[in-house]
Amino acid sequence: MRRNGFEWPPDPLQMSSWLVFLSYCSATGLLVVPVLPGASAWVFAAVYGLLSLALAVATVRTTASDASDPLLLAACRPSGHDGEKSPTAGWCGGRRPGATG
Repeated sequence: MRRNGFEWPPDPLQMSSWLVFLSYCSATGLLVVPVLPGASAWVFAAVYGLLSLALAVATVRTTASDASDPLLLAACRPSGHDGEKSPTAGWCGGRRPGATG
């Protein structure tokens, strides 16, 4: 079970979303900012840069966090009553209770 988004192997969709974000930031800096008139280009670049940096920091913090519910993980462990598992134990490992295959 993955504890955070930085565990290997990386998810292809996650990696592609980072590449798309970097390409949008680069395209904005190279294509949009130069065509803005006068001081508005500097203001736009500064605001866009700060917001992009804030989004990148929030993304790294969210990716590094463990989003699993500790109560759900505790329910996956045996309850200690004659080796009997809790009623939610079927959810452990990504399988639903009664699922076949």
